[in-house]
Amino acid sequence: MSKNKFVRRVALFCIVSILSIMLVSCGQKAEEVKINTKTSSVEDMVSYLKSKKYIAEDAQPVDINKTAGYLQDNTNGEFTDTAVADAAVDYDGIWIFWWNQDEPTDFIQVYNDMKVNSGVILLGGGAAMLQTEAQNGSFAIAFAEDYANKDAVLKDFQSLAE
Repeated sequence: MSKNKFVRRVALFCIVSILSIMLVSCGQKAEEVKINTKTSSVEDMVSYLKSKKYIAEDAQPVDINKTAGYLQDNTNGEFTDTAVADAAVDYDGIWIFWWNQDEPTDFIQVYNDMKVNSGVILLGGGAAMLQTEAQNGSFAIAFAEDYANKDAVLKDFQSLAE
């Protein structure tokens, strides 16, 4: 075999190998996160929303239960209780609320009241409130005013199985 033919075969082999690797790696799909809104945890929901690119991978959570400014205070600053759920986190404008259905805590009453009040979280008989956008299983979701993908997130969230 001549040197020229050998070089061509090696080059062809390299090109075919590189193309094969590219096709295989591009064809692989990221593992889909499965969610059951009745039994999944907040961490599961956050992972799901990150897999859909609604939450950035590097987004840092803000604990809504410990941070003022999320609830509408109807008492001119006299109502200071902000804890509303077993977990309540803000990831760059997506507000996720979760209530433990398996081992209910004192927050289960907030959950039950929200379900009968068209998604409004009420504390102190209306002293403080927060309107959620959707409820599904153990979760509710709301958004900061400037969150851009609200409609897509809502559609996806509401389609999740309970």
